[in-house]
Amino acid sequence: MENTETPTTDPGVGTRAASKTPSLKHRVIRGSLWAFIGDGVGQVMRLCGNLIMTRLLFPEAFGLMALVNVFLQGLAMFSDLGIGPSIIQNPRGEEPRFLRTAWTAFVGRGLVLWVCAALLAWPLSRFYEEPHLKLLLPVGAFSIVISGFASTKVAVLTRRLHISKLTLFNLSSQAVGLITMILLALHWRSVWALVIGTHVGVTFKTVMSHLLFGPPRMRFQFDREVARELFHFGKWLFLASILAFIVGRVDRLVLGKFMTMAQLGVYSIAFMFSQAMVEAVTRLSRRVLFPVYARTAEQSMATLRSHTFRIRRALMAVTLPPLWVLIVIGPEMIHLIYDERYHEAGWMLQILGVAGVCATILNPVDSVLLAVGNTFRHMLLQLARSAILVVAMVVGGWYYGTTGVMFGFVAASILYYPFLAALIRRYKVWLPLLDLAGLAASGVAVGLGLWIKAHWFMS
Repeated sequence: MENTETPTTDPGVGTRAASKTPSLKHRVIRGSLWAFIGDGVGQVMRLCGNLIMTRLLFPEAFGLMALVNVFLQGLAMFSDLGIGPSIIQNPRGEEPRFLRTAWTAFVGRGLVLWVCAALLAWPLSRFYEEPHLKLLLPVGAFSIVISGFASTKVAVLTRRLHISKLTLFNLSSQAVGLITMILLALHWRSVWALVIGTHVGVTFKTVMSHLLFGPPRMRFQFDREVARELFHFGKWLFLASILAFIVGRVDRLVLGKFMTMAQLGVYSIAFMFSQAMVEAVTRLSRRVLFPVYARTAEQSMATLRSHTFRIRRALMAVTLPPLWVLIVIGPEMIHLIYDERYHEAGWMLQILGVAGVCATILNPVDSVLLAVGNTFRHMLLQLARSAILVVAMVVGGWYYGTTGVMFGFVAASILYYPFLAALIRRYKVWLPLLDLAGLAASGVAVGLGLWIKAHWFMS
């Protein structure tokens, strides 16, 4: 039957008249500014909350929660259908029928994931010799069920580059969850404060996604044609997400077996700081660069290359200096703001910061493959990254233990570059001179910073 529904023009996220629509350049600049503001405020909130929680809870609580979060993220990525990116990339992405079919898939996926988490709880608790995981994992996984009911209109905000509304929406949800965690930790002094606080924040976000963004109202609906389009776009993203999980989480899975929960909690502190800028760039790529590249690719590859160069050059200028500072004064910063239980995070932060520099330079390129609709090459890139990462970490751990695992994490960030170049070269967005300039500038800046610290401040 012919689809007679038309995209919504909700005033909350509606389109403007063509004569009043800002240029693409202005939308990119405005979206990028809001994305960085949101990430900056979010990181400050996260840091303040972390400083408070580390004084209320023991390192073991953070180690347990790190394992729980890794497995929940793994379940989510192992079942990623690419629905959000499909809404952004597909020309029909704003049709009510498309959004409702996507929402139906999200809800079903969340329920299936919760059942999987419940089934995995007992064997994982035995493997890691942590009885708490038997209850923590299924209870923590219920947040996936809750988030599965969130309105797919949130993806439309990204599609339309309404980053300001998306940023305020995410920050308010983060604040609600964080405040709840702190209040519960004051009374419970238990890892359950982290679990329940997460549930409250996710519930708030889900409810507000339906109240704030207007029609179409979500309801269960299944359209075969939409389902085929979702599957066609997402079939390779499914495998790519599994591989991305390996890239982003395998370090904690491996270290969780060889470290105590207290040591893993300390490592999670170092990882949080080292990945703050990487996560900011990743979110910017997903919320701003992906929709921008998708629209630009419709024009020509020359235009896409030009935009890619200018955007990545600006990103490096903004995002690399904070990482240089972390590498140079990471130990001193950790000693200043954390008590002695967390001081080992200092040297870990320096090692992980180097990997953060490489990821910050190269990660924005991934969005190009999705923007042009080549999810197969995107999957191949994730396959290369995950394989190299696992091999590098295993070899490093075999010879140098936990320190070698972290050095393997750094080495893998560089070793996969030839695969990246080969896969993106077809679209004329391989920029080797820009990549080399970013690495060279980082080496000079960090080397100079360490020399100044050693000769002027440590003498």
